[in-house]
Amino acid sequence: MRIPVLRGRLFDERDGPDAPLVTIVNDTMARKFWPNEDALGKRIGVVLEGRGHVWIQIVGVVSNVRQMGLDVLPKEEMYFRIGKQMEIT
Repeated sequence: MRIPVLRGRLFDERDGPDAPLVTIVNDTMARKFWPNEDALGKRIGVVLEGRGHVWIQIVGVVSNVRQMGLDVLPKEEMYFRIGKQMEIT
């Protein structure tokens, strides 16, 4: 999607189906939930279909994307590797 990476990394071969769960968050989410801290390495609780509550680690922070229009402030966003069905708790 060519969203600039601010810190950390994007998804790669380390994030296969048997690997620990990871996510990438946008800058708005990182600043809201971890003000004055680095979000990298932090964990978020999610409900994973078929597995229940699990912890997922932040491996990257990316720039905000104004998906709803240039006049709308960006909301908190998380990105997941395709194929991992999740619902945030």
